Amino acid sequence: MIKAVNYILNNDAALSALVGRNLEDTKTKVYPVIIPNPETPPFIVTSVQGTEPQNGCPDKLTIQVVSYAKTYDEAVDISAAARTALQNQGGQTVNGYVFSFLNMTNEVDGPYDKDNGLFSRVSIFEGY
Repeated sequence: MIKAVNYILNNDAALSALVGRNLEDTKTKVYPVIIPNPETPPFIVTSVQGTEPQNGCPDKLTIQVVSYAKTYDEAVDISAAARTALQNQGGQTVNGYVFSFLNMTNEVDGPYDKDNGLFSRVSIFEGY
């Protein structure tokens, strides 16, 4: 499912306008698990936080989407755009992955990265 989540985020015009494109100008700055060096903020990092097997049904996945930016307001705006792009997605095939639904279950302020001067906003989504 993370490939589908990244595909949706990478192809969302509103989110792309907020985070911009990578240094090579090949994609929107949405990355699985780790940010490549060098990269300039803002950007998003996605990861699978859990997989819960379901009897005879697709696994329930928990996806974390972390928005990083130089200002708190920018991190909040990026997080809101990611939520709009992902919320209630489902019943479709995206980037080869079929899923029933994708909904945000929690959103919190993430830790401030003093070394890089970055605010973060953490959103949790669950889906099947």
